Amino acid sequence: EVVNAMGQIFTYRVTEVTSVSWTKKDQKQLLQHQDYLSVDGTERLTLVTCGGSKWAPFPDRVYVVADPAR
Repeated sequence: EVVNAMGQIFTYRVTEVTSVSWTKKDQKQLLQHQDYLSVDGTERLTLVTCGGSKWAPFPDRVYVVADPAR
């Protein structure tokens, strides 16, 4: 659940958890990340965090995608 500043509650259900490499930071990797960062398409909530190691620099980005629960 996400609550906005006006107190409205929005409920989401996690549909995907994916780890994407971010070591080369080249055009090919950037396009893989765009699939998760794009504002186009249907409503969804995307959490982005780092992963792939216990210490920085973290070689992966982990995407948790959730769709509205209806």
